[in-house]
Amino acid sequence: MTPVVETCRRLLKLKQRAGTPAEAQAAAVALARLLDKHRLSLVDIEAGADSPIESCVVDMDNPLYAWGKRVAPWKRNLAIVLCDHWGVAQWERYARYTNGDRRVRLCLCGRPSDVALVREFFAYLVGEALQLSVPFCKGRGRAYATSWLRGFVRGLYDQLAASRAELKQEAAAEGKQGAAMVLWVGRAEESAEALRAAVPKIKDVRSRASPVVSREAFGQGYVAGKTVHVGRTLHHSEHQEDGS
Repeated sequence: MTPVVETCRRLLKLKQRAGTPAEAQAAAVALARLLDKHRLSLVDIEAGADSPIESCVVDMDNPLYAWGKRVAPWKRNLAIVLCDHWGVAQWERYARYTNGDRRVRLCLCGRPSDVALVREFFAYLVGEALQLSVPFCKGRGRAYATSWLRGFVRGLYDQLAASRAELKQEAAAEGKQGAAMVLWVGRAEESAEALRAAVPKIKDVRSRASPVVSREAFGQGYVAGKTVHVGRTLHHSEHQEDGS
């Protein structure tokens, strides 16, 4: 095992066992920078471990987030973008209370390390989006801010897609696919199969996209999402190359 892989494993354990959210985030950032610098992925870290590769888990009791009657569409879309990128399956659970209220939970299914990354970067990017939107959206109303945030998610999506295309070109130029790329293939199918086995009656429901109220706000948010720093850590999920 190389020193870099060993260091990454220590950081991974540190963020998983951190006593506070701040410590976990600091470890995640340090891990992201190291993976970025050495062009590694969590698959490389797993391959260097003594334990076998993780199995998918269906996390019903710890949702990514929950809401009542309404949900911010941009947060839902952000979760979908991150889950699709890492090959993590997601579904919505509905609970009705005796007073008629409804509670919806977005739950995840996938390898524990992938699920953990989705959670960490979801929290990080939600915070970044809200913070970056303030100079543009303050005093302009909720509809303007919603358009900005939707643009942010779209920009992030295009950033990840462009990075995947770049990695694919690099692999083609080298005349081979790296071990990490090969191992990432099939993560989405693996998670989807685990979810179908655990929740056999799950239904595929597509949400309707709300109209963009302000193209100006959407464009500003798009630029922010296209350029927000996420590190190369987010760009190693190559399972989407085969159309999954």
